[in-house]
Amino acid sequence: MLVNGAGMVSTGATLAIIIAAKFLSGAWIVLIIIPGLVALFSGIKRHYLRIAQEVGAAMDLQVWKVRPLSLVIPMESWNRISERALRMAVGISSDITVLHVTPFDDEGPLRQIWADRVEKPARQSAAVVPRLEIIHSPYRLFFDPIMDFLKKEKQDKPDNLIGVVIPELVEPRWWEYLLHNNFAAGLKAMLLLHGGERVVVISSPWYLHGGGGNPQIAVLPAK
Repeated sequence: MLVNGAGMVSTGATLAIIIAAKFLSGAWIVLIIIPGLVALFSGIKRHYLRIAQEVGAAMDLQVWKVRPLSLVIPMESWNRISERALRMAVGISSDITVLHVTPFDDEGPLRQIWADRVEKPARQSAAVVPRLEIIHSPYRLFFDPIMDFLKKEKQDKPDNLIGVVIPELVEPRWWEYLLHNNFAAGLKAMLLLHGGERVVVISSPWYLHGGGGNPQIAVLPAK
């Protein structure tokens, strides 16, 4: 202990002499960098400790906290990707709303397609009949109408969790993502940042050239 103390004092004295002698020659940078690094590493440590304290404590399964789940599926058009997402949703909830945001005033053929290809087969098989909501967004805003709809859902269903099932195309090659918009990734980020604790994000990927199979589900709790 005595030797360590003496070494610390001598090292500190040497550092002070060097800084005083070379201060104007650039030693002042040390006085900025070293405290800055100490503050940075201390902040990182506090961050990890805070997360460990908040999520690390194990507890019994709180079954009494389970809430009903209402699902919302943003849908660009009726295709195989949205069909798979809806098929998955029917298996996990009885409260399903499919949300279509369009810049056009008319609904086009979507309402009739929905009646023929979704509502009719669902009724014939005695399955859940999903609802179709069409929102007109004349300024081609897509994220804002979805977030506004989710806000209203949370107000109308205060006891429910709101799950957002995002149909997304998974490309086999990285450069192919440059040929498509990143709507799914952008919506995920928006939901995780602004959705709130009652919103969960469910990814329903469609793998190109992957062939059928069951959808792989990744559930991400929104912050």
